[in-house]
Amino acid sequence: MVDLGFFKKVVAFAKENNLYVVHDLAYADIVFDGYKAPSFMQVPGAKDVGVEFFTLSKSYSMPGWRVGFCVGNTKMIGALQKIKSYLDYGIFQPIQIAAIIALNGPQECVRETVALYRSRRDTLVDGLNRIGWKVEKPLATMFVWARIPEAYREAGSLEFSKLLLRDAKVAVSPGIGLTLERPVKNHIAVGLIGFGTVGSGVAKILTNNAATIRRRLGVPLELRKVADLNITADRGVLLPHTLLTTDAREIFDDPEIDIVIELIGGYDPAKRFLLEAMGKGKHVVTANKALLAVHGEELYQAASRAGVDIGFEGSVCGGVPILRALTEGLAANRLLSLYGIVNGTSNYILTRMTEAGQPFDVVLAEAQKAGYAEADPSFDVAGIDAAHKLSILVNLAFGCPVNFKEVYVEGITGIMPMDIQYATEFGYTIKLLAIAKLHETAGDADAEQEKERPATPARARGPGELEARIHPTMIANDSPLARVGGVYNAIQVRGDAVGDIMLYGQGAGSMPTASAVVSDVIAIARNIRGGTIGRVPPTGFQADQRRPLSIRAIENI
Repeated sequence: MVDLGFFKKVVAFAKENNLYVVHDLAYADIVFDGYKAPSFMQVPGAKDVGVEFFTLSKSYSMPGWRVGFCVGNTKMIGALQKIKSYLDYGIFQPIQIAAIIALNGPQECVRETVALYRSRRDTLVDGLNRIGWKVEKPLATMFVWARIPEAYREAGSLEFSKLLLRDAKVAVSPGIGLTLERPVKNHIAVGLIGFGTVGSGVAKILTNNAATIRRRLGVPLELRKVADLNITADRGVLLPHTLLTTDAREIFDDPEIDIVIELIGGYDPAKRFLLEAMGKGKHVVTANKALLAVHGEELYQAASRAGVDIGFEGSVCGGVPILRALTEGLAANRLLSLYGIVNGTSNYILTRMTEAGQPFDVVLAEAQKAGYAEADPSFDVAGIDAAHKLSILVNLAFGCPVNFKEVYVEGITGIMPMDIQYATEFGYTIKLLAIAKLHETAGDADAEQEKERPATPARARGPGELEARIHPTMIANDSPLARVGGVYNAIQVRGDAVGDIMLYGQGAGSMPTASAVVSDVIAIARNIRGGTIGRVPPTGFQADQRRPLSIRAIENI
């Protein structure tokens, strides 16, 4: 609401800049608690620069009648009259007569309308205050204006409005349509937790490619703080000492940091760090596949509640942009299957066993010496790493949350040179594949899903079944996947519209994975700049549209 002082400033500004003012006084009668709405025409000089409209739609409950009156500057009214005469034939006479009667007759109907809106206002505002949402009673109009609760303020009014609609079934109008909710940021600040192999790669990209990133983003992307338990080791990138800390909370507690990158791996404290960062309104990026495979649902829900974005492109296949392809590039498709090579260590070992004819143990030692296998390679060679990645892929491809433990897993430790020799003689190559296929029940296409169908026990977990499995597979030598060698990864996806496509590239290493991580950071920075947080849900599917599917047992495949 405004006062006469504001109108005086408007008149002065209009005269100084040779402007005309049109003021709408539509809500003048909808006032409460002794308040009286001022008129623009009360200000000396207002008639020199403007006109004021009044409509009967609010006071007399006559919306759509398109009737009212205008007072003010003579020349402006003359010009408006000319425009009206060009655009329409005037108001139907009975409507004009009804408007005259409403204005000249008893005003009890207006008082009853005001009393009704006052009662609604009091019920709503008193109820909001009782549940802890501090809202002041407005003195006019039929609208209640409320600040976003503190816990959701960083998310902005648009995301908070979506949250209310989804979780509470309450529709509100976001304030972003009326004003900027926060100053336009002239830079995006990033905090990095974990300064190891991938973390140092992220720092290199943010440093070396700063100019290119700025051209793409429109503002600088600033690495503001790096946290690691060891900040003295040579990471191959020079950073000011003031950027380094051993305390990750310096990142959480810095109000200027917009995006937090977690690259320490493991379950704890990685999960705790991500939840704490999101709880403080910060967007997060992680490449932690094991954490996402086991606790992904909790993290996605936390991001939704906090109204922040979570990115994890680097968690699957390093620099291969498979996750964004699934959530955005292939969003028009009903995806039917995906399969591919998602673990570089196992693929290197199988490639060398095929080329050199050496047994598993010898080639594993070679891979460890070359830096392609960890000192403890069990996650890689037993298929666990691939299963973590497949769990994430299934979630994004089919909108199906998968329990990591339900994925069938068989590694490569049992592969012998004899197996590879026999496969070669028959024209095949052995690869460790991650395989997921959707088996829909009859009539389960998207169009059919819109129809009402009674639930049955057989459909308790959703329509159809899903294959999700990791195991060595014989692939024909003329298949593109058979020619993926060394530490490279490749995934083939089949969609009902696009057909078969394959993405190929380096699946691990400092720079390829860092490339994926920074791509997430840039995507989130764009959302921050554009006010489009949550534009794409974490899994690519709206939360209430995801469906659990039964995992088909390996013996039934």
